[in-house]
Amino acid sequence: MNKLFFFLVLLNLNTFAKNFETRSNQITVSGISSGAFFAHQFHLIYNENVNGAALFAGGPFYCAKGSFQVGLSRCMQGKRSYNLADESLKLLRKLSKERKVDSLANIKNDRVFIFTGLLDTVAYPSVPFQLKRLYHLLGLNNTSVRMIDDMKAGHTYPTVNFGNTCETVGASPFISSCNYDGAMESLTYLHPLNKVRKDVARGELLTIDQKKYFKEKSKPLMQDSAYLYIPKFCKDGGKCDFHVAFHGCSQTVDHIDMQFVKKTGITEAADKLNLVVLFPQAKKATLPGRNPFGCWDWWGHSGADYHTKKGQQISIVKRMVADLTGISFN
Repeated sequence: MNKLFFFLVLLNLNTFAKNFETRSNQITVSGISSGAFFAHQFHLIYNENVNGAALFAGGPFYCAKGSFQVGLSRCMQGKRSYNLADESLKLLRKLSKERKVDSLANIKNDRVFIFTGLLDTVAYPSVPFQLKRLYHLLGLNNTSVRMIDDMKAGHTYPTVNFGNTCETVGASPFISSCNYDGAMESLTYLHPLNKVRKDVARGELLTIDQKKYFKEKSKPLMQDSAYLYIPKFCKDGGKCDFHVAFHGCSQTVDHIDMQFVKKTGITEAADKLNLVVLFPQAKKATLPGRNPFGCWDWWGHSGADYHTKKGQQISIVKRMVADLTGISFN
């Protein structure tokens, strides 16, 4: 009886999760740390349907070249990072010709928000600057890329008043009180046509079945469940935009419970901007050395094709978004 009840509740949650209408076939993404690297990958791989990205403490495409050690040296410590953007562009052009990523011509009208803290010694600021340079090489001008690089912040997601002190270099939960609403600032930038609503009622946070999007025998290092936030306006039938927010390393529910979902300000911004937000969940590995911090795959721990449409985690998130929104990805 208990198992049947649980099944019916879960079925109801997933059915209700689809009870909203998206405004277009375009979505936006965001992330911090490994989530920023991953959101950036997702943006470029599926750029026909992703028209904006907010990237906190991330770096350029295929920065790690399939190696954690390379990622640690070049993409985090910033060693020999001066030509990362050029290398990324060269590979992207090749992958686009091979149809492993969407046509790069789609990117020129997108919007990108980049944040790097002056005190970040986990992902040194020189790396996000290469991320900015890559987007310029892809055709975005200065009005389409906004970079915040003057804040005395560490490796963190900045909020108005929750978390560590802003100057904390890097410590759990990697969310800091900086008197700055990183969620609202970034999401407003990605959705400039959305009128900011005031004094809005809170929406609803649902748990959805993430595992059903796994392929048989796949081992993507992702949790069985993800989370979906639906503002009241969207639940009541209003047309809304869709956003995907990726946590960083050591920010999974196993590490900091629901703090990334509930304390970053993302759901509050979603209410004001009419955004349905999907929070996919990565998972830490039980085997030593593979992925103990529950990072999203930006160096190849889930397979060598992690940076293409065939990547395990990329494909799972794409299937989730397609199912929830009805968007058809190439």
